[in-house]
Amino acid sequence: MPRFVVVAVLVAALAGVGAASASAASGVVHDRYSVEASGVDTSTCSFPIAVSSSANINDALFFDASGELVRILETVNHVDITYSANGKTLKATGTGGIDIRFLPDGSVSAATFGINLLMTIPRYGAVFLDVGRAEFLFDPHMHLLFHAGPASYDIAAFCAALS
Repeated sequence: MPRFVVVAVLVAALAGVGAASASAASGVVHDRYSVEASGVDTSTCSFPIAVSSSANINDALFFDASGELVRILETVNHVDITYSANGKTLKATGTGGIDIRFLPDGSVSAATFGINLLMTIPRYGAVFLDVGRAEFLFDPHMHLLFHAGPASYDIAAFCAALS
């Protein structure tokens, strides 16, 4: 689950690429939209967790002279993530951004910035706290290249709260 938000935002960013024409002229195209996603997490706890999220996104899509998308600079103004299992629900909120670059060798770099994700449980405190910056390379596997700022995910407390 650590840095889950990075992957989720990356997927949301790539889904938003369809809004811009692949034949766009060289330059920058700006796009604002909201996204909602849902799924089931079967790997974090010993039971399935329904996960849903919504976010407001601002994109700047950068195209080269031949009209190829080479970069997405995405700012997530507000994200809400809801986790539900066994009749219980936990919520996390966050903001941040990601700079996605499509590299000539086919790999993709992603650098997060201004990440601020928080989930608390009453009478316990912070269960998820993720702030700072990170850099990843997808080739197609995800590699963490750099990380700064605290990232704390108390998975045991998270699963106990949903059990």
